[in-house]
Amino acid sequence: MSIKGITEDLFIGKKGISIITLLGSREAVEYVDMKRIDYKYAETRSPGFIDFITKEKKRRFKYNKISNDKIGQAIDYITNACPELSIISVTNEDLEKEHSAMIFIINGHKELGLSSQSVTIKQRSDGGVYFNDDNRIYYTMTDYEWSGPEYNKIINASGQTSSNSETKKKGKALKIGLGAVIGSAFGPVGTLVGGAMGAGSKGKSKTVGAASTNSTTVERQVENDTIAFLTLENPETGESFKLSVKCNTDIDAKLKCFKIQTHVTATGAVKALEEIKALKDLLDMGAISEIEFNERKQKILNNM
Repeated sequence: MSIKGITEDLFIGKKGISIITLLGSREAVEYVDMKRIDYKYAETRSPGFIDFITKEKKRRFKYNKISNDKIGQAIDYITNACPELSIISVTNEDLEKEHSAMIFIINGHKELGLSSQSVTIKQRSDGGVYFNDDNRIYYTMTDYEWSGPEYNKIINASGQTSSNSETKKKGKALKIGLGAVIGSAFGPVGTLVGGAMGAGSKGKSKTVGAASTNSTTVERQVENDTIAFLTLENPETGESFKLSVKCNTDIDAKLKCFKIQTHVTATGAVKALEEIKALKDLLDMGAISEIEFNERKQKILNNM
């Protein structure tokens, strides 16, 4: 079976799938190597996709609405060829209900295989947690702890000073001019002598000033980043991971929207698998439709 994608072609075989790019390169993934398949049907303004997920990578194939029927046939074919393979249907509504938060992981990111401490943590509507766009593993959030906000008091003071001054001098300025005038009558020498007489006059100076100061003090609270703890569990291995992250009231408001789930026991997983197998038998007998089978299977997985 072949399916035309947006930029690639998908071939569905008995043992696996192959994707052919526009340049002619071929990439094959066998069903036995797959951990899970996620798919979303295309809508008028939203392309569809089918993700083939292994432990090492996720290979996405995108397609338009015209290929929806063939994608449905491909899902039926793969389900029959490999009934143990987990196949999850995703809708636009599921994607819109996802919660996300930008966080900085202080400690614990390396244990999760994250290359950066700054990541976006996301949670699907069914409770699965993953980071950035790497959803090869859906973790379960089993605990979230934060002791609350801490603040620093910041005081800003501002001031304004203004001053005015005026200087007045009392002297015999008239006599200076008069001495120079009289001296000029006797020639240049007389002018110099008369000017000197006037310059020698005594004077007094007086300075009057005024100053005012206005000051304003503003006090505000600045929140510090403090430490919160997230506990995640790998449902496949049962391994638990505790992360310390930077937190504040904004991040806390987002993380509180995440679902906290209890530990999944091995007994519960076995029971869920038995229920899914029973549903598969009903599907093979024609007692239920493919859509009903996927809906019931998803509910079983959500209640694990």
